[in-house]
Amino acid sequence: MYESREYPNRIGLLLELEGYENGGISVWLDGTVSSPCEIAKACTVEEDCNSYMRDYVTDEKGELKEIRFDRIRNGNLD
Repeated sequence: MYESREYPNRIGLLLELEGYENGGISVWLDGTVSSPCEIAKACTVEEDCNSYMRDYVTDEKGELKEIRFDRIRNGNLD
């Protein structure tokens, strides 16, 4: 089953994002604050050749405050 092959990747990403969120860092998916579960699912299920690019957003002190996942298709931002 396709889903079972992606399961370890999804769990790893989920745990990583939960750690960030527990540390007060917000996580975003396509411009919306989202749950780690939503992001992990979107990033590990390839539909229509979608991929996601991470963007690390820092505050004026250079401390990480957000991680944004934006969908890219064929090398272009949607």
